[in-house]
Parts: sequence; structure tokens; C-alpha cells
Amino acid sequence: MLLLAGGELKTDPQVEFFGLGNNGVGPDEISTNRYTRNNGRLAVAWRLTPSLLAVLSGEFNNVRIKRGDVSGDTPSTVDAFPNLVGIHGGQTSPIGVAVVYDDRDEVTRPIEGWNVIGKYQRIDKALGNRFEFNRWMLDASYLYPLPTRRQVLGVRLAGEYIDSRRRGTPFFEMSSLGGSDDLRGYHQYRFLGKSMILVGAEYRVKVFDFDLFTWTNVKIDGVAFADLGRVWLDHEELVASYGPGALTIPHTSENVRFDGGPGLRFAFGEAVVARLDVGFSEEAQGRAYFTFGHTF
Repeated sequence: MLLLAGGELKTDPQVEFFGLGNNGVGPDEISTNRYTRNNGRLAVAWRLTPSLLAVLSGEFNNVRIKRGDVSGDTPSTVDAFPNLVGIHGGQTSPIGVAVVYDDRDEVTRPIEGWNVIGKYQRIDKALGNRFEFNRWMLDASYLYPLPTRRQVLGVRLAGEYIDSRRRGTPFFEMSSLGGSDDLRGYHQYRFLGKSMILVGAEYRVKVFDFDLFTWTNVKIDGVAFADLGRVWLDHEELVASYGPGALTIPHTSENVRFDGGPGLRFAFGEAVVARLDVGFSEEAQGRAYFTFGHTF
């Protein structure tokens, strides 16, 4: 049995909002708002086989949306879209179940194997939540070693679907694309919808490794990546979400979004991975992300 507990307090006085759906309003945001989130989570997992886990989880999640700091001609989201679902925040504490299959050969520099995660979450008003919806998620990736073990090719397919009644899902809980973990050439949470699909690929090559004093071994990989994906939200849902008081309903596009770029991976010992990615897209020329853990 495995046990994981955690929590966080996050606050940002100027979170960018780009509208809902697969729109083309970028690269500039249409409004900003203050975002504050309190979160606590607990997960219990059972290892059914060496590669298979069953997981039960629960969270306390409370979000507050305020006017925040505005600059220039960019309005506050609270003022521009007063009827947007979730515009004042609210509690969205889910319970969830998941199945995880992972037969990769190591943690910091895996060379071969599958990683598949299927997850279901229920946000129910009976648990004190302001909203009510179901979230279904699937994330599958495979790593394949090329003729020399210094080179690895990885592919990923991810999808998410939110099932709810109209105006049942707040905008800050919608499926999102954009940021360090998916569409790396776009702004964080650039696209929001009630469903999404993502396809990604990475070519990794080991550059060199060395011992950092007597503390740990450091491995450095070079990476070339490409991502494509999009979100969905139909027009009726857009109108229902924005409401009649909205300044504008951003135009929804049918285009699939694409990005690509180079990156570096720094593996420390057998447990810690840091990564630097620089993404290029039609909306950004060199958006950099530095964070921890592999994308897949």
C-alpha cells in the first residue's frame, strides 16, 4: 500500500484569461483576475502487480476569483464577464478512482516501457461543492529505444472529457491546454473546454553524465519535442457560459494547435528530474518553461 498526502496555497494577482473554447484571440489575453486556491489532497494506492496500481483519492479544493491587478486597457475578468460560470470561485472538492500501469525501466531516465493512467473524478454538491460534474481522463505514453541506448523516442496520447449539466462546470475547472505539461508553445491555460485531446512526441538523446562531487550522478539529455491538440466547447455552451452580459464571445476555431521546440533534461541520481523546454508556436516564439519531472 502507498500513501500520498499534500496541500498548497496558491495566489496570483494577475492571471490571464483568453476566453473559452478553441479560440484564436491570442497571444494577448482578453482579461485578467486574481486567483487564490486552497488545496489539500490524500491518495491511497494498492500495488496489484509490480506494474499495476489501483488508486483512491480525495481532495479539498476551494477557489476564489477577485478583480485583481489590472493594467493598461486590459479589463478585469470579473467586470468583463460577470456571468461566466465560476466567476467568483467556489468549492470543487472531488473524490476519484484511478488505475495506473507503469512498466518503464527506471524513473529519471527511462528508456523503454508504457505509462498509462485512467482516472475518474466526481464533484458532487452532496460533498459541499458549489458545482457538480464528472471528469474522465486518460493519459498513455510509450518510450522506445532507438538502435543506440543513448537515443529514445517517446509518444503520448492524452484526453479528457467533462460531463455536466449546462453551467455546471466553472471555467477554472475546465479541461485546459497550454503550459509546461502539454502545449509548450502556448501560455498556461491558454485553451479551456469541456473536452480535450493531446498528442505529443519527444526525441531524447543522452549528451553526457558526470559525478557531482560525491553526492550524486548527473545525466544531461537533449530533447526535441512536438505537441498538437485542441479543446471543444459548442456554441450553445459558450453562450450559456458567458451569459448576455459578456463584452464579447471569442470566435471558436476548428484549427488543431501545434508547437515544437528544443529542451534539456537534468537527472539527479535515481529520483529527481529537472527539465527546461523552449516552445515555438503561432502565438509565441520561444516560450521557456523550467520545472520538474518528465512530461511523460
